[in-house]
Amino acid sequence: YFKKLNYLFVINFSKKILIHLIINLLPKYNLFDKARGFFFILLRVKAGKNFKVGSNVLIFSPEKLIVGDNCFIGVMSYLGNGYIKIGNNVLIGNHVSILPSNHSSKGSDNFRFGEIDQKQINISDDCWICAQSIITAGVTISEKTLVAAGTKVLRSNKDDKFIKNIYK
Repeated sequence: YFKKLNYLFVINFSKKILIHLIINLLPKYNLFDKARGFFFILLRVKAGKNFKVGSNVLIFSPEKLIVGDNCFIGVMSYLGNGYIKIGNNVLIGNHVSILPSNHSSKGSDNFRFGEIDQKQINISDDCWICAQSIITAGVTISEKTLVAAGTKVLRSNKDDKFIKNIYK
């Protein structure tokens, strides 16, 4: 039984490595964005139609990502470890970080070895997350919201349809 289990693990792991290799070998042109989306679906991303992914995107937990129709994830974006739900017609710009997990000091006397605290991130329909934005754990972004470039989103928005950093 254990030999068979180990054999299946090795096959699945090898399949994932091969798919990641193919994704990284695709030319870095937007002509191949739809192909990258297809290969991420093979890695168990639950995606609707017309899912496109820019080059050098890292999706840490593809099996925990749900994406609606007509979505694009920009070049060199990072979707971290945890559950992320993205609605329809969402544009995620280049170099965006979506971070559904965080370190805590629970179970240890420091953050490095503490438990991981995961909270789902929800991005509603028709949103645009501009370049170099960061979305942190537990945030819900409401429908038709524009997140300005370079913004750190630390809490959910309700009525604001434009989120930006304000420095006073």
